[in-house]
Amino acid sequence: MNKAAIFALLLTPVATQAAESSCQSIDDQLQRLACYDQAAEAIANCQLQQDRLDRLVCFDKLSGTTAATLNPAPVTVAPPAAAASSPQSAEQQFGLIKKADENEPEQIQGTITKMSKDAYGKFTITLDNGQSWKQTESRNFRLDKQATITISKAALGSFLLTQEGRNGSVRVKRVH
Repeated sequence: MNKAAIFALLLTPVATQAAESSCQSIDDQLQRLACYDQAAEAIANCQLQQDRLDRLVCFDKLSGTTAATLNPAPVTVAPPAAAASSPQSAEQQFGLIKKADENEPEQIQGTITKMSKDAYGKFTITLDNGQSWKQTESRNFRLDKQATITISKAALGSFLLTQEGRNGSVRVKRVH
């Protein structure tokens, strides 16, 4: 199936929806029915166009005329957020930013200052640098209080936590 036909099929609901919303506001049943009949005929005429460009132009005009009968809401743009007063270090940004950055470290080390477990047995830890990390895997992983841990980048944007002096690792995500 060619791209123009797919595009025309995608435009049909837009034109139909715009026509329906303008026809819905008519109180008289006969006039409303005539409005729907007229909209259906206009859509059918556009579908009969043999040339792809003519068909797309027809649908574009049809959607523009039916949309013009609606009262579009004014668009407001939110003011840009204020920039942070002091830039955070690369270590403080570790795990928060999804953009690729050459200056971001491949791993960080820290000491656990606070540790808690949720109802599912997954831990949330706070490190000595203030970062909070939460376990994402559902398997058991034992951590010692006040342990030194390493969090390193893994595949597909995930992070692995390992405890110093132990084998094994568990996937975590940055909470704060």
